[in-house]
Amino acid sequence: MSAILDNLARGYLGGFKGIPEGTLVGELIPDFTPDQPWGEATLGSDYHRARFIVGNSVTGRRFRVWHDLDFRVLLVDFEYPGLTETPEELLEDFADPDAVLDASDDLFAHLKERVYARRGLSVISGPDDAFVVRLIAFAPTTVRTYVDRLRVNP
Repeated sequence: MSAILDNLARGYLGGFKGIPEGTLVGELIPDFTPDQPWGEATLGSDYHRARFIVGNSVTGRRFRVWHDLDFRVLLVDFEYPGLTETPEELLEDFADPDAVLDASDDLFAHLKERVYARRGLSVISGPDDAFVVRLIAFAPTTVRTYVDRLRVNP
């Protein structure tokens, strides 16, 4: 597993500046092969089709690496990463987010999504803002591009 994935899984965000543009799946997951089982879904309000593979992090939690047909990483998301820090504690070294969005998932509605588009990070927290529901990493971009092409659809 790559240092990027290991640090994200553990909630180590100090100095995180996004997943480098053009990163290939094999750079994040060294034992990745193109014939691994994959899923397909849409991302963003534009319903951009993307593939994903599921892996297990160093903390034993599952994550998805979303990629295009050329195996370039679009984003990585950790759903229910099991972090002990509250969102506020996790993001204490970050400035204000570029955007705060209303989000939902299969269990909760009206979740809070803090988007740090220029740092390639989005953090979705529970209704009471006490725990991280999803941690999403991508290449630095704009809020508009994140919402239109990358945002994970529930």
